[in-house]
Amino acid sequence: MKLSDEKGNEYEFEIAEETAWGSGVTYGKLKPIKPKPKKIDMSVCIESGIDCEFSEYHDFRRDTNSSVGKLSLIDMDSKYPFEFDNGDNCKEHCRPRFNHIHASPTGFVEMPLPEGFEIKAWYRDDEIDVLTTTMYNDMSWGTVIMFQVTGIQENYTL
Repeated sequence: MKLSDEKGNEYEFEIAEETAWGSGVTYGKLKPIKPKPKKIDMSVCIESGIDCEFSEYHDFRRDTNSSVGKLSLIDMDSKYPFEFDNGDNCKEHCRPRFNHIHASPTGFVEMPLPEGFEIKAWYRDDEIDVLTTTMYNDMSWGTVIMFQVTGIQENYTL
């Protein structure tokens, strides 16, 4: 039987029988069900034009030949689905540039990142905040003048 709590976490109710020392006691326990990670939609980066990293490896740190550019096309039917530099280059994996300051002195018209990233944001009033793009979906990007992608949110994947 599956159950969920007020936060949307799912659990499986497991009935077990205690056989140690012949007690024969039957009891139940809740076992958390780990949700399948949600795939990040990188197509948002095509329209926003932010700098992205491209790699042959899912673990970008392994790639000594990774590239930086603007994502121009995604073709998931291809072995190398992420096209950049207006089609001159393709790679197997793509993500926004991590630990790089993306800036717009006038602010961003709308959120330039897809849902699923952790970011650090700088506002016009010199305030700095650490948050996730999921938390930030409903807020105004017009006051954000710089941001830095610092990681991927839990339960998300590239």
